[in-house]
Amino acid sequence: MVATLAIVPQCNPITQKRTLALLPTDDVRPLLGIEPYFGQGQYEGEAYPSDVPVLQAARLHGPRIVFLGLKEANPLTAAALPSAAFKDADTVIAKLEGTPFFSVDIADFDESVVNEVIQSSQPVNSPISLVFMEPKTAMTSLDVFTAAVFAEARSMVDWNGRNKKKFPPKFYSALAGFVEPGESYEDAVKREMWEEAGIRVWNIRYHSGQPWPFPANLMLGFYATADTSAPIRTDLDNELEDARWYTRQEVLAVLNHTSGLGSSEEAPLFKMPPPTAIAGVLIKQWAEGNIRIGYSTKGNL
Repeated sequence: MVATLAIVPQCNPITQKRTLALLPTDDVRPLLGIEPYFGQGQYEGEAYPSDVPVLQAARLHGPRIVFLGLKEANPLTAAALPSAAFKDADTVIAKLEGTPFFSVDIADFDESVVNEVIQSSQPVNSPISLVFMEPKTAMTSLDVFTAAVFAEARSMVDWNGRNKKKFPPKFYSALAGFVEPGESYEDAVKREMWEEAGIRVWNIRYHSGQPWPFPANLMLGFYATADTSAPIRTDLDNELEDARWYTRQEVLAVLNHTSGLGSSEEAPLFKMPPPTAIAGVLIKQWAEGNIRIGYSTKGNL
């Protein structure tokens, strides 16, 4: 859960009015990593190559920063629009007048580092204090604009956190993704396979579904046919650390491996999801030559 950093007056502990603490960049620099913050190169502290303009806004190191939007000084002018005019970044930026808002995920930081940043942001000789609060409680006292900023920030940080793949070493699973608005399930399978692994697929068949309450998703499993002689590419969207083909014999060897304490066998070639997860069912049935289309299975959720 993402916590809310709120400003709480100290004068009256009963009628305390809370509002969202919007900290300036200078206050949170210790949490942002080494400059440049955007337009980063391959190594930390290195700027992107000038001959690779696609990296001009890239952030490859440090915690994820999300641009939430710009509160324009005069909303009637809408100087930030239209996006079709964004041909020359310097010209566009020169026209913008307002306050940009960003969010940063600090969940992986040591608590002492975060507390030090908060303490240094504390106004001197002020009757207010900065404290973390449970979001639902804090939202009851926010104004419309501040509540909207917080809702967007929390949603984006939460979405990125839930979709950030954290696998142990040598762990391989089925490719997964989200259905985009206007897509069919089959189209989503084709697109995700191409974006994540550079693989073209066809003959897509639905297998089964599984509830996934983290927080409220439904996973649908599909099989598809692909050309295993085609090269695999993970550089199209850079979501995967690695992707590769495995034979039935290799997968069966992993499934039949006796792992755990006291096992005399060498470590398996790789690790895979358990049969309580839909990815594990898909892989197991394929390896055993026992694909059951329309098969329903329940995981231990």
